[in-house]
Amino acid sequence: MKKILIVTIALMLSAASAGAQILIGGHIGFGTRADGNGLSLSLYPDISYRLNNNFVVGGQLSYRTGYNRLGVNPYLRCHLKPFGTDVVTVFLSANLPCEFEGSASSVSLRLRPGFTVKVSENFYLVANIGYTGYTWTFNGRRLISSGWYSQFNQDSVNIGFCVAL
Repeated sequence: MKKILIVTIALMLSAASAGAQILIGGHIGFGTRADGNGLSLSLYPDISYRLNNNFVVGGQLSYRTGYNRLGVNPYLRCHLKPFGTDVVTVFLSANLPCEFEGSASSVSLRLRPGFTVKVSENFYLVANIGYTGYTWTFNGRRLISSGWYSQFNQDSVNIGFCVAL
């Protein structure tokens, strides 16, 4: 975990020194609680650096009610402009989320599609839709499960924003 955090910070610092643009934002998600009773609220503050018109490197903190789960999620995002315009871009994000819940923890490698809509020169709406990847789950330091998974349902849709500084 410490190595992942150090690598993420190093990437962000090198991006900042290269004159990259800082993006600050986040998103809120809603889903089903772990016990199945009611909704769960997810909060994801986000900071990232636009390396160029196609690549963004960044990280999120995460908290999800109903699970009491905290997490860190570094990512690299590749933007494509399929419509020949800067207003709408689609992206594929490679994420490395690490989540902690009591003595349990998990580390995943995810691919996550999404899109951005440029509302103004410095304000963007961002949406993530589903994900697929591999996860390792631990109890303390002991690996208790691992495997491939995909999720494309209401719990995997997040809508947020970012502001370019």
